[in-house]
Amino acid sequence: MYGLEDSSRQWYFTLRETLIQLNCGMSRLDKSVFFYCVDNKLQGLLVTHVDDIIYAGTGKFRKNVIVKLTEKFRISRLVTGISEYLGWNIEQDSHHILVDQRLYAEKIKAVDLSSVRKTQLDELLTKEEVTSYQQLLGKLLWLSCQTRPDLVFDTMEHSTYNKKPTVRNLLSLNKVVKKLPDGPRYLKFNHINIKQGDLKIVFYADASLGNLGKDKTDSGRGYVIFLADDAGTCGVIDWSANKIKRKVHSILGAETLAFQDALSAAIYIRALVSEIIYQDVDSHIIKLIGVTDSKQLFDSIKSTKQCSEHRLRMDMAVIQESMFKDEVDMKWTTTQKQISDCLTKNSADSKLLCVAVETGDISQFEF
Repeated sequence: MYGLEDSSRQWYFTLRETLIQLNCGMSRLDKSVFFYCVDNKLQGLLVTHVDDIIYAGTGKFRKNVIVKLTEKFRISRLVTGISEYLGWNIEQDSHHILVDQRLYAEKIKAVDLSSVRKTQLDELLTKEEVTSYQQLLGKLLWLSCQTRPDLVFDTMEHSTYNKKPTVRNLLSLNKVVKKLPDGPRYLKFNHINIKQGDLKIVFYADASLGNLGKDKTDSGRGYVIFLADDAGTCGVIDWSANKIKRKVHSILGAETLAFQDALSAAIYIRALVSEIIYQDVDSHIIKLIGVTDSKQLFDSIKSTKQCSEHRLRMDMAVIQESMFKDEVDMKWTTTQKQISDCLTKNSADSKLLCVAVETGDISQFEF
């Protein structure tokens, strides 16, 4: 099929048909995810990306699915234990899986500028410098969205300058490169208890007001989501930092929209995990806990008083309805324990987030 314009598409259809013939189920929510169950118990999971495959499972899954795949298709490389996948370095044993991109990060270098050019802070970059800016930003974006959540605010902020970057912006982006050695050494995914009733999805949502854009009138939101058991043993599932899509006039508005976005992402993740583990997209067996450090938001959601901002009432109603339906349990924590604080402002310390993803344990951040 190589050489055809739609070769990737045809390969996917061929692989999908084969996996279904091998009694694998395909996710209704993510067509790249396949799972293998015996007697309603998960035995294996397989994810495709173009012509790459990553899988995990029991000996039964390997024998009944993976071995038969290798018999039908010519697999160029099959690696277990310590491996490399799409730029990830993966190391695993019976207790945990470690993922990092240290080798990739070590190759990222700052853009050289002359001493004279460094003084011209507000001058627009030349065409060649813009290319260098975008190339460096692209490398950092890939790193921040894959294994370095501590960098995601920096890359998001610098993306807002992408159309007309200045020398000041490039020098600031170079400073992000200096942060590379200081972040988490890896993401750690510990063995967690998936027994029904013991799993929970915990998300931390935060916001900032008027700290983005050249004129500093845009606001930011960020969240990080963990899959955890009742002991607090966890693995990070998702994180995000972005500009809030509409103008907000209060920190309460920013915090509300941030929590709403995080809740939406967490509900999707719960449905996907429920489908894979319990074969039930609509299951609420997995508890959903949302954490905010905004006492104003927490009190407003719990209160029977109406918010004075009419449009904000509608946003709060979405969260309140989810709580009324027992879809989410909202918790308040102090700013000192807000893991996602560094996803909304560059002045925040990323230490809490780094500790959480590097240890695979959020029990120390009880809310």
